[in-house]
Amino acid sequence: MKRWMKVLCVLTVLVCLVWGAVSYFHYNTVRTLLNRAELADYTNSRELWYSRNLMGLGYTDNYEILLMRLSDTQSAAMAQQAQADSRWTQEVYPFEKVEKKLTVREDLEHAKQFENICFSAWREIAREDERLICAYSEEDGVMLVYRAFDFGVR
Repeated sequence: MKRWMKVLCVLTVLVCLVWGAVSYFHYNTVRTLLNRAELADYTNSRELWYSRNLMGLGYTDNYEILLMRLSDTQSAAMAQQAQADSRWTQEVYPFEKVEKKLTVREDLEHAKQFENICFSAWREIAREDERLICAYSEEDGVMLVYRAFDFGVR
């Protein structure tokens, strides 16, 4: 009988440890997402909203699509940093400014391609728990990807 009690005690301790670990990681994930929600609107990839404000499309470490509104200061800081950063050889283009919802089939395809490129870049160069901002120039078809933390976007 004592043997079963020891086994039961060990199992109880293991369950408590696993439960504690799961709770800890869940809390941190929720806290991180809540912090990010202050800066960004999470949106469905098939219904991307653009407004008059400058925006960037990025991905969180949970592979969620992130639509960020950038202030003029952040946008200027981004352009200045990108021009001085040897990692980006392309010219710096402004964010796309569109006042419509992407509902037309061509626009949806365009949005999917845009997201795929950004997602690929994120997987290649992003460090853990880091966001990227993707800028796209419709006129020139050029896309740039930036690390969000370089521009004070957290």
